[in-house]
Amino acid sequence: MSLGGNLIMDDREAEVNSILMDFKVREFTEGLDSNGDYFGAARHFFHSKSLIEASSVFKIIKILPKGINSNYSILIQLEIA
Repeated sequence: MSLGGNLIMDDREAEVNSILMDFKVREFTEGLDSNGDYFGAARHFFHSKSLIEASSVFKIIKILPKGINSNYSILIQLEIA
């Protein structure tokens, strides 16, 4: 069971999700290809904190609206990469 797995996204939410997942897959693949040197999930949090903070995924998540009310300013702000 996944959290929110039954939610239906509108077109804009699906676009944001697609962008976020592209960044996530890219960072995951780069981490695995680095023999664990840049794979934060394989390291203790204190050692990977700087990798997390530099992550495009983390930067996107930080600017996402929180709570029940959402807005679509995220589409404008996604010019991170």
